[in-house]
Amino acid sequence: MVATPEEIVNLGFDAIGESPIVSITGPKTKAEKFAARHYAPARDLLLRRHVWVFAKRWVKLIANATKTLDPDHPFAYKLPAESVRVIRPSDADWHVVGRELYSGLSDGLTIAYISNATSPANFDPLFVDALAYLIALRFAEPRTQSANKKNIATSLFRQAIHDAKAANALEEPSRDVFPDHAGSYLAGHDGQAEAGLARRAVVAGGT
Repeated sequence: MVATPEEIVNLGFDAIGESPIVSITGPKTKAEKFAARHYAPARDLLLRRHVWVFAKRWVKLIANATKTLDPDHPFAYKLPAESVRVIRPSDADWHVVGRELYSGLSDGLTIAYISNATSPANFDPLFVDALAYLIALRFAEPRTQSANKKNIATSLFRQAIHDAKAANALEEPSRDVFPDHAGSYLAGHDGQAEAGLARRAVVAGGT
């Protein structure tokens, strides 16, 4: 079981033939500095895209002392700091504004959300693969100048995210930010969302 961010990064680096890193908390090499910059954003990007059961949390929120200017939703509730996505029921009497929920209810709200405070040791193994290959994809072409490594990372990432979301759907109904209507992540119109994510990952890797 993968237990640290460094192990996740190294899983992706192994796939494209890159040397392992030692630490992202005290980075020294260029690869470690890259991983330190990209690990958390890549993790949060994937966490936000889907209702992952391993990262799902519930919390009872208490209304802020100061009311909003929204006449229909005058009560504000601060979101948990670790929330990367709020899971909104279809009948919810609230909406998200920045890092708060605006509601017409004053006596507290119980919500479900996706947390980025989950330890890597508790990540689903299939999510670990997807995150590792996304980081490898960001690293591959801009840092290695290898189109072959980019292609390897792209293929591995697309298959990994497909497998992770398919397994997760057995335990949680799909609530994708980018729904996959045809069940294909690899080609054609219905694969455009994942292809776009892969393209954005490559662009982000150049920063």
